[in-house]
Amino acid sequence: MSRTGLLWSGAGVAFIGILTVAGVRAGPSGASMAIRSVSPQTTDPALSAWQLPADAGAVSDLDKVNLRAGIVPLALLGQGIEWCNTQRKWEAKGLGGVAGGPACLTQGTCDVPAVRDSWIPGSSTPVLSLNIHFNVFANNDGSNPAATQADVDAQVATLNSDFAPSKIQFCATTTFINDSAYRSFADAEEFAMKSSYANNASTKLNVYVVNIEGGYLGVGTFPWDPDALTNLGGIIIEDDYFGAGQGTLTHEVGHCIGLWHTHHGVSEVPQCSACWERADGLDGDTTGDFASDTAPTPVNLRLCPPGRH
Repeated sequence: MSRTGLLWSGAGVAFIGILTVAGVRAGPSGASMAIRSVSPQTTDPALSAWQLPADAGAVSDLDKVNLRAGIVPLALLGQGIEWCNTQRKWEAKGLGGVAGGPACLTQGTCDVPAVRDSWIPGSSTPVLSLNIHFNVFANNDGSNPAATQADVDAQVATLNSDFAPSKIQFCATTTFINDSAYRSFADAEEFAMKSSYANNASTKLNVYVVNIEGGYLGVGTFPWDPDALTNLGGIIIEDDYFGAGQGTLTHEVGHCIGLWHTHHGVSEVPQCSACWERADGLDGDTTGDFASDTAPTPVNLRLCPPGRH
């Protein structure tokens, strides 16, 4: 895949077993390799992947604030919560599966270990620059913006720091949009919002900073999705998890450049499918998240959203 093609697989962080964003730079891919990771922890060592519900339903704004502070609401204890909506949105489109057949389905030659690993950057690898554009929403009169320019700058600094080990950096631009209709965002408004405000979507990764009403913190677009390089691609991110030190954007950018969740082979495929990822790492390069260096983990075992370490 050339640099002028779809966004490349790239660098980043493994967040509490939620997403591996790291290590390789090779076309639309399921490959994922962790640069830094946090081991999942639980007070119940007997807890297993298939005992965790895939979705705890909508989470209130108050719950999100408490969770950001490290306070787990009693109503959410013991539930496996999916803070990222990218995989669910992709599956809902019905355009491609991840299980079945004699082996786990791939999304291109980049899932072949030898091809994938040939793109791992070294000390002499030049930095790859990608364009990213932030659409920050406020009310009609400009009040209550979802973020300030200082927040955007700080978030870009965090994003570039996360991706620096894999020689990927982001060149950012920002538009502040006074439109109360999308300051608080509902899923049904996605088409209208993106159709109205996408900025050069074929050459820039558009990020929409809003208050998400759906109970999740972010949603991206896989590069193999037909919407990826159109006005309907990009990322929608919760404003409470945007800014200095926040990892949710790194998580969603990882999806946009072709990376699965670290729990992909545990909680996002049937247990008996060919895509199930073995805990001992056998066939780890060709099943699950297609990366043997990231141990399989249940979805959100610690109940932490993507930005919390």
